[in-house]
Amino acid sequence: MGFESLHEGLKLLRYPVIWIAGIVSAIFAFMTMWFSMTETLSFYGDKVLMMWLVAMPFFIAATYGSIKSGNYSPAAYFREGLRYYFRVLLPAVFISFAAFLFIFIVMIPGSLAGSSGQMLSVISGFIFFIPCLILVFFFDTAAVFSDLKVFESIKKSITGVMLKPFNVAGFFLVLILLSLVLVFGLAIVWSGLLADELMPLTEMSAEEMSEYSADPEMLFSMLGDTGIMVTSLIYSVGSMLIISVMLPFKAVFYRKYLEGAEIPLVISPDSPDIAAEEGIAGQGEYDEKGRWYKYS
Repeated sequence: MGFESLHEGLKLLRYPVIWIAGIVSAIFAFMTMWFSMTETLSFYGDKVLMMWLVAMPFFIAATYGSIKSGNYSPAAYFREGLRYYFRVLLPAVFISFAAFLFIFIVMIPGSLAGSSGQMLSVISGFIFFIPCLILVFFFDTAAVFSDLKVFESIKKSITGVMLKPFNVAGFFLVLILLSLVLVFGLAIVWSGLLADELMPLTEMSAEEMSEYSADPEMLFSMLGDTGIMVTSLIYSVGSMLIISVMLPFKAVFYRKYLEGAEIPLVISPDSPDIAAEEGIAGQGEYDEKGRWYKYS
């Protein structure tokens, strides 16, 4: 299931426009990392990150729109981005706000209970947050492929995940495996390119290592300008690859397994006029309790 969708998604990378979202993400990722790690430019890191979050829904919508229409010309790409931009942006804003509110509420008891209680709150919040994230993960594909509005796209994502749990589990297993391979591969390249800069870490004690982990600026100063540039480049390459692969993979999976996932319509036999108006006569059956179930 997951590997089949991944294979079909990778085939779509032969169209140049499918790479645009990944390239744009790489540019923003490089700028965000570089600015954040450079003391004189750190002020602009958050600003670039905000621009990244606002811009990406356009390119995500354009990518899905091109796959939906089958038209991979640049003109069609940007036209689809304009058409579905707010269909992707608004649910993302709502989900982000709900996630922030959820985290804030979860952290309140922990902050009152001290460090141990705060850690327990973080773990509990993480356990509940991940399933919620999985439920709404396909809101953007639902917004474009099913042409749905804000809450309808979120509802469609939740419905699809609940009706096809094994298919969704296969999708996330493949996505996690792909991400791990990418992260470990880039980590090896990064450590190889910066072997000289990272050499002092091998000679540090546990106390010194904890100091470096608690203060990232110490690590940035150790890497130097060259290390910051290489780190930013590796980060941008990783962002480009994961976005370029995940979007067509996710689009193909949604169309194949989740787009047609709907809860069966139940109509009471006491209202035959409604059934007649909906044109479902002869397209379903009554159960032992006399309820009408429409065939999907």
